[in-house]
Amino acid sequence: MLARLLCCALVIGASFASAQTVRIDCGSNQAYTGSDGVGWKAYQYFTGGQQLYTGYAVANTPDPSLYRWARQGYYGDFSYSIPVANGNYQLTLKFAEIQYASAGSRLFNVIVNGAAVLTNFDIVAQAGAWKAIDKQFPVAVTNGAIQINVHGVKGVGLLSAIQIVPAATDPTPKLQVSGSSLSFSAIAGGSDPAAQTIGISNSGGGTLNWTASKTQSWLTLSATVGTAPATLSIGANVADLAAGTYSDTVTISAPGADGSPQTVNVTLNIAAAPPSPALNLSSTSLSFSATAGGSNPAAKNITVTNSGGGTLNWTAGKTQSWLILSAASGTALSNLGLSVSIAGLAAGTYTDTVTIAAAGAAGSPQAVGVTLTVSPSTGGGSPSATYVRLDTTTQGNWKDKYGADGYNFLGAAPALPSYAQVSVNGASAFTWAASTGDVRALQQASGSSRVAATWYASGTYSFDLNLTDGNTHQLALYAMDYDNSGRSQRIDIVDPVTGSVLDSRTMSGFAAGQYLVWNLSGHVTIQLTQLAGPNAVSSGLFFDAPGQAPDGSTAFVRLDTSTQGNWKAVYGADGYDLASLPASLPSYVQAAVNGASNYTWAASTTDGRALQQPTGTGRFAATWYGAGSFSFDVRFTDGATHQLALYATDYDSSGRSQRVDILDSTSGVVLDSQTLSAFAAGKYLVWNLAGHVTIRITVLSGS
Repeated sequence: MLARLLCCALVIGASFASAQTVRIDCGSNQAYTGSDGVGWKAYQYFTGGQQLYTGYAVANTPDPSLYRWARQGYYGDFSYSIPVANGNYQLTLKFAEIQYASAGSRLFNVIVNGAAVLTNFDIVAQAGAWKAIDKQFPVAVTNGAIQINVHGVKGVGLLSAIQIVPAATDPTPKLQVSGSSLSFSAIAGGSDPAAQTIGISNSGGGTLNWTASKTQSWLTLSATVGTAPATLSIGANVADLAAGTYSDTVTISAPGADGSPQTVNVTLNIAAAPPSPALNLSSTSLSFSATAGGSNPAAKNITVTNSGGGTLNWTAGKTQSWLILSAASGTALSNLGLSVSIAGLAAGTYTDTVTIAAAGAAGSPQAVGVTLTVSPSTGGGSPSATYVRLDTTTQGNWKDKYGADGYNFLGAAPALPSYAQVSVNGASAFTWAASTGDVRALQQASGSSRVAATWYASGTYSFDLNLTDGNTHQLALYAMDYDNSGRSQRIDIVDPVTGSVLDSRTMSGFAAGQYLVWNLSGHVTIQLTQLAGPNAVSSGLFFDAPGQAPDGSTAFVRLDTSTQGNWKAVYGADGYDLASLPASLPSYVQAAVNGASNYTWAASTTDGRALQQPTGTGRFAATWYGAGSFSFDVRFTDGATHQLALYATDYDSSGRSQRVDILDSTSGVVLDSQTLSAFAAGKYLVWNLAGHVTIRITVLSGS
């Protein structure tokens, strides 16, 4: 608790018959003794204003406590009337800006005995924030008092301390230095450490002119002469210096001043440069399998790491055209993706070698053997994916709902149906709990025990799934954020031949466990991509007869961050519905807005984020909005699939983030979920939609 009291009272002191020295701490109700032993009286002789205090340190002074308290205006100006004997005085006014960090935040005038001594005074502009600065003025007193008026120009004025010294006494300057030692650290052959500063001040009277000197060439001084108060910057130049400890002394002298000279001991510690880089690879062999005439197998990664020091830059090369590298060079730590193209390859075994080299690194070069096995074609039908539902209630109790045909989950032996071939690519396995009663954990196929385990990978990994009987089957993928790590991930069903995304879903908030359920056929890749949290995870795959798809359908197409308000050349050829304007909907759409209000930021503007008017060249910035969430009810009546683009802009840069869910209006099943954040420049979310859907927008952050 601070041992000082706040007070805005007027204190009237006695008059004096002879010249005397007066020192007042303007912000303190207690006397203060400076580092030089000089005493300062508690606040007095003032009219108006209030105390101001900062807990931060004040630089450029040996007495920071004197500047951490101040008096500033309170709904107006303040003044001092200090009784002194008639005569000539040296008036020192002490300041430190302890409230604002930017120049121009506070401007004020100081008038002494009717004469302006400071005009539009800006402490930050002259000294910086939380740094002491003193101003001295000669004053002739003929009426028994020194009158100081502090008048705010922008904001209110501020004053830290007042010193009045009779001119006739001409006290001797006294040298004060804010520190006596400095230490620098650097690495041999590296960059210079940041410069450090010391404050030089005069705690006596008169003017203090100083000089600074040093002996070592590696030590640098920003100045060798100056007048107090001043800041001296001291730096170190480590070029050509070997590892070791270096020292020097900076001597600061002020001829004729008390306390002169003073020294600052400087130490420079230079550490040896780190060891050379060393090349390491996560694997020295990879194998791929595919079916002739089928899709390409999923890509795999080689992780390139540096087990030494410094920076490791690598290059990669191969010889065969069917082998594809994601990059020809990179910097460790990084992944090198390897993929294969089986187009035109007959059944057989193919090999190649990837050579990874890092100039100057230990363990370079290294070779990765790659084997591709192409099997004869077995058929299986065209790949397809129809989303069925998101299941958030079953949790680990799969045996009563899923897996009648078969399953594959960690912690149990796979029991795949005869029509399914499954392989996991690019993932590792982890077990949270080998045996637990937690309902989120998957039931064992027999008995009452449960297991909490997962496939996982940072970035992406995939399941290669081939349904070989030409029929459609239901697949349920189960995932849980078991350790509540805030994971969010996207699951894409991909045609491995064309690379087309057949369906895409987002999982978030799935600590309790969720199933994504599709009807699938043919050869597909199930790709999981980490969006947030430590990695992407999944715990099991369950096979059943086809499930019923929802009434509405959706397929996410893209996120458009470049079109902004220039929609007329890209979107809306069939129709549109714009906030604050009459809708012009196509005949096949019925649409309604529920739970939202309209707001117009700008009825007319040239801002490129604002939407173009349907006719003419004007633009307008308007929006539907709602606290919490609001929705659009959209019904496509012609049975066909149509593109819908939703545009949103955080026009007033309020840090908004929101989730956009596409729901089947009949069952409430979430068909797709996307998140919009950092969209001050304007973004479009684009889907292909059919049937009856609800577009629900939910606030995540911002206002």
